[in-house]
Order: sequence, then structure tokens, then C-alpha cells
Amino acid sequence: MKKIIVNSPVFFLALVLCLISYGLISSTTPSGFENYSEMGASVTGLAMGRSYYNGLTREFQDPPGYIYNGTYTVYSNWPSFGFMVIAKWLKLLNGDSLSNARLLPSILYALSSILFFLLLIRLKIGIEYAFIAAILFTVLPHHLEYGKMIFSDMWLIPFWLIACHLIISKWQYQIMIIPLAVIGTLGFMWFVAFIIPAYFMIAFYKCRRITGIRKAGIIILMIIAGRLGLMLFVSVIEETYLTNSLLKWVEVFSYGIKEIGVSLGKRLLTLVYELIPLSILLLPFLRNNKRSEVCRRIRENKPVYRVLGFLTCLYVFYIAFLPKWFMIHAYGIPFFSIIIGLLAALLLQMCAENKRRVIAIYPGILAIFLSLILFWFYPFFSPAHKRNEPVNAIVDWLNDKNEENQKYCVFFDLSDEVIWHHAFEFGIKETTRNYVFSSDSINSFDELPENFTKGVDRLKSNQFYDFDESTVYFVTNRPDSLQLHFTDSMTYKEFHVYEIEL
Repeated sequence: MKKIIVNSPVFFLALVLCLISYGLISSTTPSGFENYSEMGASVTGLAMGRSYYNGLTREFQDPPGYIYNGTYTVYSNWPSFGFMVIAKWLKLLNGDSLSNARLLPSILYALSSILFFLLLIRLKIGIEYAFIAAILFTVLPHHLEYGKMIFSDMWLIPFWLIACHLIISKWQYQIMIIPLAVIGTLGFMWFVAFIIPAYFMIAFYKCRRITGIRKAGIIILMIIAGRLGLMLFVSVIEETYLTNSLLKWVEVFSYGIKEIGVSLGKRLLTLVYELIPLSILLLPFLRNNKRSEVCRRIRENKPVYRVLGFLTCLYVFYIAFLPKWFMIHAYGIPFFSIIIGLLAALLLQMCAENKRRVIAIYPGILAIFLSLILFWFYPFFSPAHKRNEPVNAIVDWLNDKNEENQKYCVFFDLSDEVIWHHAFEFGIKETTRNYVFSSDSINSFDELPENFTKGVDRLKSNQFYDFDESTVYFVTNRPDSLQLHFTDSMTYKEFHVYEIEL
């Protein structure tokens, strides 16, 4: 690895790739939150990072969370150390602004492109093909779209790439996969854990005493047993927020057959969308008269074969163990960028078998441009990518009202027409720095004054006094709210915001 890095062309191209990756992610990152899809995750990560930054939690003792409904609300879906790192990063930059927080995933994104490029070089991919494939890896639509997220997902690809480097290293280094997985899983992102079974699966596959058919059968049985064991584990241990969440993502049959089919179909279409750039590289390969010979060379390239097997196991475990996550969250599609980029590099190298090296680069360049076009067009096909002008309009109005830079209490009562309540509420919360409350459980607007008072009292009972308790703001998209008594208001499309004196 050290010899590869000090090689001058590789070092130079790695530096260029880092600048390209960072430039792309920075240029496509808005100053605020562009849409509900990315906002829903990033505001959650930012809120938890700010909790550690502002001393609302004791490091290594309290789980991650944020102030919501007047109290500290635990969000234990993800490990805490990654959010502590966000807090340390914000302290290093001397401010917990959104722009400072955005820098961390942008740097991780650029470093991932370098790790991927160096992986291809170690796999004996031609340097020009490795460079083009690394750029394609960088601009894959979902990878570029979600590469700006301030959330646990930003840690996964770097950990998986490091594991890919270890899997083709000497056995003394391969064993480091275990502590890497433990640190990554318990500290940063649960899905790093799939490194361990994938590693042991590759080791098992090398066993020559068992035939291929029996190996396949044993592997399938191991996956089924592991999945059943996981379901049993989360159902019998003490019930917590984390185990309930895990059970929700592991168990898939609470869905109806039709709902499963629709969700799975949507996600597979999303994955196909991510794979479209490979079609440009696949056509020259299919026309290559030496396809069988090229495939034989790939099989004989043990490092390539090993990494492909390792990545395949990672994705099989990911889908088999967390099927509902795969079906519901488009966030999971960027996880496939590693194997898509690797396949692109192999196809580029295959294209060169019957052609001059320079000509073989052209399909890769076309694939990059196609991927960028798909990136710009994807929001038009995704309902979760609705632009969040209502959030921006409400934020601007609240900021104009807040001339003295005070905190206020903002209460929400939103109907199901709002695409994602959490994203809507927290987008306003983290942008305006106000305290937010959910009033969705009220039966009528007559209950609002009491609900406002209870929320304010709950904040004070939890030792929060840094807000103006004489005025609250109420946000709703229910038309019958116009009967409220208010001192000021604004309306944007179907949303109404009221300033109410207590």
C-alpha cells in the first residue's frame, strides 16, 4: 500500500480525484436543505451533534438525542461516537453552523474516492481505468445525492472500503477486520457489522473439502439461521427503543403481500437507475470477441475475485437481514456504489482487450456524463425530493420576527399530507434554533392554549430558560385554524403560521 501511494502518477491522480470529489459534493450542496429527503436525515444528525456540542449530554454516558417536546429525547437508532465526532469537529471549527457541519461528510466523501481509487490500483486495474472508474464511483446519482448527509450513513462506505483493502492484504492485516468492524459498529454505524460475517463467509468458501453445491447450500442455511437468530434476539431481550427499531427493520411480514411487492419494486427500480451508467460500458464488452478469455483472467485474478465475493456477501447480508430498510430507504442505494464502481473498472479494462487504450476510455467518460445527467434528473422522479419551499418560507418569516436573536417555542399540528413530519419540524428547528413541539394529538383547537402552557412548563422543569415564554408560534396546514386569536401571521400555500401571546 505504501509503495502504491508514493508512486508519483498514482499520488498525483489521487490528489486530483480528491479535489474533483470535494468540488462536486461542495458545488451540489445547497446553503440550506434542498429537499425533504436529505433534510430529514441531516437535521437529525445535526441536532444530535449539537446536543454534544452544547453540553446537553455527558460524553460516553448519555445516548444521542435532542430537545423535542420540551425534554431531552433519546434517538438510539445509531451509535453515539459518530455524533461526538461531529461535535468535536464543530468545536474545532469554532461554531456549530450548518456549513461547518457539512464540511465533515464532504471530506469523508473525498477520502472515500481516494480509498476506492487505491483499491482499484491494488487490484491491478490500469491506472487510467481506475481513475475514470473512481470518478464514476464519485458521481453515481444516489452516492452524490446522499454524500452530503450529516448522519451515520456517511461513515459506512469508508469503513467498508477499508475492509476491502484489508481483505486483500496479508493474513496478519486481515485479522484487523474484526476490531475494525467492532469499532465501526458500536461507535459509528450498525451496518458496518456485516463485514464480520462476509469475512468469515469468504474464509469458508476457500475450504476445498466441500463441493461448490454444498457450499452454496450451507451458505444459504447460515443466512437463514442468522436471520432467525437475529429476530429471536431482538424479540426476547429487554425491550428498548433500539431493539424495537431493529425488530421493525428485520421483520418484513407485517406488510401485506401487495405492499411488499410495491416497496420492493420501487427500490429495485431505484437500484436499476443507479446502474444505468454501466450499460454504456457493458455494450463494448458484449461485442468483445474475447469475452470468455477476459472473464477467465478475472477469475484468475485472486484479489479481484476475493473483493467481488466479499462485496457480494456484504450486500446479501444487508438485504437478507434488513429487508425492510432496503425496501423503504433510498439512503441504502449509495451503499452499492462500491461494487458498481468496481464493475465499471473491470468493464473498462475488458473494453481495452480488442481496442487501443485511449479509445477504450471513451465509454467511461460517457458513463460519467450520463451519471451526472441522471443525478440532475432523479429529483423529478422521487416524491421524497419535493422541494421544501414551505420550510424555507417559514424559516425566513421566523428569522425576520426574531430581531433580538431569542429562542421561541414553535408548535406544529400537521396533517398526513405533509410528506415527512420529522423532516418538516426539524428542518425549522435546526435552522432557526428554536424549541419545537408536536401538537398532532390534540382533538380541537380549543385545547391549544393548555397545550402551549404545558410545553413551556415542561421546558422550564427541565432547566431550560433560554427562550421567550411570552410568545409562541403555531404552524399548521389545517384550514379551520383561521379561528385562532393571534397577533401576527403568515401563509405560504397551505401552511399557516401564527404568532400567539400567552
